Amino acid sequence: MWDVNLDHTYALEGLVYVKDAKPQTTDSPLKPIDSMTIDWCTVDSCGRAPRITDDTIYSTSFRGRASLLTRPQVVGHLDPANGIHTDISWTWIAPCYPGTGPGGGWALRFWVPIPMWIFNGRDVARSLVRASIVFHDGTDCMWTAYSNTANVTIEHLRRGRDMRVSGRR
Repeated sequence: MWDVNLDHTYALEGLVYVKDAKPQTTDSPLKPIDSMTIDWCTVDSCGRAPRITDDTIYSTSFRGRASLLTRPQVVGHLDPANGIHTDISWTWIAPCYPGTGPGGGWALRFWVPIPMWIFNGRDVARSLVRASIVFHDGTDCMWTAYSNTANVTIEHLRRGRDMRVSGRR
């Protein structure tokens, strides 16, 4: 991030992707996802890889199903007090695309509100993000799967300090 105003909030976009291991037997794929949780935690990691046990600087989350906002509406509703926003619905990706499972895949975009005050007194902010998804198979059977924890690093750069400007000779 270049020359940010510490009073502003920015949106960091992410994607939750689920491979469907169960082959589709109908023309209309059945979404196996019931609900989801996304947890975001910015920690004071002191120049090393962040750990969940580090002191928390900022945290936010999403709990539930897809939200009622479209992508263009997210910026207008972006406020750390409102938590993480998701796209309106999951998108099915057919099994013919690389990286999908036998039943295709499901993707959902999400946006994390990042208040720039996290850079107060630091140039680098390290965060951890993880998700859990509750699945159903069309019967009463439900189960939960957990993602790995992803490390996210954001650096605050300043033109006057980090970018050399050379004059004409």
